Amino acid sequence: MTATVKNIPPGKWYLRAYAHNTNPDSDAAQTSSLGYGADISFTIACTPETCIPGDVNGDGKSDLADAMPVLRILAGIPVGNVNLNADVNGDGKIGLEELGYILQKVAELR
Repeated sequence: MTATVKNIPPGKWYLRAYAHNTNPDSDAAQTSSLGYGADISFTIACTPETCIPGDVNGDGKSDLADAMPVLRILAGIPVGNVNLNADVNGDGKIGLEELGYILQKVAELR
């Protein structure tokens, strides 16, 4: 069996798949032996286009507009969608390290 899943952002995902025999001449035992409910895990890796360090707002670049949502996060103010692929230190969070990276990028120190 092959399948194509498109437009899934990078990260760890779980997929549940099942097969169903639609042949009216088959018996129920054959259908149930096809493995209903098998869990599959897979990881979608980042590409250079989707994993831009510091790109918190997901607009494809790391700039001053990315600093504002980070400041809100640090202040405990709710923020809408954030691009977790903007993580620069690999901790899976958006925080002070990302803010420092963004400001260095804006100041052309990176």
